[in-house]
Amino acid sequence: MSQHEQGKNVGQNLGESMGPHREPFISVENLSFAYKGLTVIEAMSLQVMPKEITCILGASGCGKTSFLKVLAGFIHPSSGVIKVRKKIISSPYHLLAPQKRGMGMSFQDHALFPHLSVYENIVLGMKSKPPKEYKQRLEHIVHELKLTSLLQKYPNSISGGEQQRCSLARALLPAPSILLLDEPLASQDVELKEKLILKLRSLIKENGITALLVTHDQQEAFYMADRMGFLHNKRIIQFSTPYEMYHRPNSLWTAQFIGKGSFLAGEITQGMLQTELGTIKNFRYVPLNKPDTSSMLLSHSNVGYPKPQEKKQIKVFFRPSETQIDSRSAIRGKITAVFFQGDSFLYEIILPSGAKVLSQMSSHYKYALGEAVGLRIRLQNLTAFESG
Repeated sequence: MSQHEQGKNVGQNLGESMGPHREPFISVENLSFAYKGLTVIEAMSLQVMPKEITCILGASGCGKTSFLKVLAGFIHPSSGVIKVRKKIISSPYHLLAPQKRGMGMSFQDHALFPHLSVYENIVLGMKSKPPKEYKQRLEHIVHELKLTSLLQKYPNSISGGEQQRCSLARALLPAPSILLLDEPLASQDVELKEKLILKLRSLIKENGITALLVTHDQQEAFYMADRMGFLHNKRIIQFSTPYEMYHRPNSLWTAQFIGKGSFLAGEITQGMLQTELGTIKNFRYVPLNKPDTSSMLLSHSNVGYPKPQEKKQIKVFFRPSETQIDSRSAIRGKITAVFFQGDSFLYEIILPSGAKVLSQMSSHYKYALGEAVGLRIRLQNLTAFESG
């Protein structure tokens, strides 16, 4: 089975698992929040299914942390409701206290008590239970998050990354039904972060926790999330599996933010796409004025709207991995930049029109700067966005 087919199956399986026979654990319905007259979140709706990890991805300052604080009960929403197991926990007129929500939380400020050791901070929420009840789980979490040698130290004597892992351990130890994570690995070194992402996901899954995390880090979102929403301009503009969001963006904003990609101008004529790359029959079309999906509770990425028969100016979008250097191709270009990425090279290639595209190729062979090359475009995932 190809990687493309595997990805499709993952998306299909997740979609099936979220069918009508399953009830959402958390429902956010038409939620808005304003601060000092400034709207931070507007008409947000989404559903988080039990035992799944949902990620809200967006640029810094887009309102992710504010949303998490509303969900945690620290802030009243301006409108809309939040439900857990169909019971309202937040609305403009009702706010269940944070400590009564059964939620574990880890925010960016870590909120460690300076007069308590790392161990004491981690077990702080377990005072009502005898240590023998959670000893085994504590040892496992501490080991996985690489905190074993730090238990007797105090917050002011450990690094920011270690403080963050302490905060995560404290949130995980009670095995809460819901876990809220705000940029959970932002303070970690790159090498350690890649390992911790997988360990954190495993700790959440093995305890059957329903988790919602917010981050600006795409790698973190792709590795962690079963489903993810892209927050832009105060709204979630796409809510789907990570695979769908990467390969089937439903807006120019999503395409530009998620990963790398290339845009080429083109025109749709009688349902066919005419571009510098030639005539293309099979593509996804996304109109400029498509239906508003920001309030959809459950949605796959659209698989494409009906292709127009009248002329439409468009921007064709495709990923670097879909642009292959091939000496046999009649499509020609010249390499204008080369970026080494370890297992691959990223090439910037200028076409005769002056347009530039990106190509990602294995690093086992290196093409030279200024070299003339042929290009072959894989056609499975081309998206045509109507131009404004």
